[in-house]
Amino acid sequence: MRKLQANYLFNGISAPIPRAIVVVDEEGFIAEIAQDGDYQDVEYFEGVLCPGFINTHCHLELSMLHQQIPQHTGLPQFVQKIAPLRNKFSEQQTQQAIAAAEQQMIQNGIVAVGDIANNTASFAQKKQGNLYYHTFIECFALDPKRARTVVQQAIATYHQLPKHARSKGSLAPHAPYTASLELFLLIKWFNTQYNLVPSTIHHQECYPENDMFRNGTGEMVDLYRSFGTDISTFFEPIHDTSLTFVWAYFAREGKNLLVHNTVCGADDIDYMMENNPDTYWCFCPNANLYIENKLPNFSYFLPYTNRLTLGTDSLASNTELSILAEMKTIAQHAPYVSLEQLMQWATINGARLLNLDYKLGSIEVDKQPGINLITHLDANLQLTQQSTVKVLE
Repeated sequence: MRKLQANYLFNGISAPIPRAIVVVDEEGFIAEIAQDGDYQDVEYFEGVLCPGFINTHCHLELSMLHQQIPQHTGLPQFVQKIAPLRNKFSEQQTQQAIAAAEQQMIQNGIVAVGDIANNTASFAQKKQGNLYYHTFIECFALDPKRARTVVQQAIATYHQLPKHARSKGSLAPHAPYTASLELFLLIKWFNTQYNLVPSTIHHQECYPENDMFRNGTGEMVDLYRSFGTDISTFFEPIHDTSLTFVWAYFAREGKNLLVHNTVCGADDIDYMMENNPDTYWCFCPNANLYIENKLPNFSYFLPYTNRLTLGTDSLASNTELSILAEMKTIAQHAPYVSLEQLMQWATINGARLLNLDYKLGSIEVDKQPGINLITHLDANLQLTQQSTVKVLE
């Protein structure tokens, strides 16, 4: 048994507890949470203890693209650069990058990942079971005529997922600007048939996405045109934000994760939560800054703090895969968000989203959540740019 103690315990589900002792057995299960003074031979640390982090949005298969795309290109240009770069690297280079990225997440205290996959490149690493993964098999098809073929290919990929207790999956549309009504319905049909939850979608990551849905104009339309596609032959604007489309045909009910939400307004957020309170939202602030140099207005989301999660996005759009780094960015730019809220977003909310809260996400007896130590907080118990994370269990 190890007996771990720090200045505070953030257990993921309640206010910080001063000097609580966490008793952990040889397999990492929480045996007891004791009061200060109840035990001898306690390992004491300066800082705060918290559960292992849940990374609800990652693209492990893009790890080889680290530092390959310049910052601040804007999303349309970023998307345009991804496809040709993916084919630049050998299978060996890709696998080495994926293995190194996973190890980086482990060292940064991440214990579970909601990971996007367009192919099977990440599956060999996931087969090892080092982390819990929910793999979202991603589908692209704005043209409704392509929807059935794309979903059939995604289903074939889904059936190649590693089959063990730390590997689950579902189908997911990429983004509103790459999805048709037909694609949404086919994805929902497959996920519902096999009870695969949750699903996810990139959402309102930039203003051109909303321009496309409001007016049928803008940089996203130009992006399709650069690929030789005139979307006016099969796409009609809805004269509203993309959330209306997502809610009506994809996220009307059930557990779904909307990712990025960089330009999502308060009215859209309130509408979605009033109509489907089981919607979750993911922030990847460092990727938002890398691509668009813009952050969501976090204050809009605070009324729904128990549905907010954090992700890293990929090494193509980030300098590292660290949930603590994402927390530090939010703390710097939105100091009104408390450390207790950030801890909730980084731990229990993501575990609940991925249906892993029976084991992960909170420090409670009989769970095996992993134990992180965060150091170098300020006198008000807030993160600083010097804050670090160390895995204790």
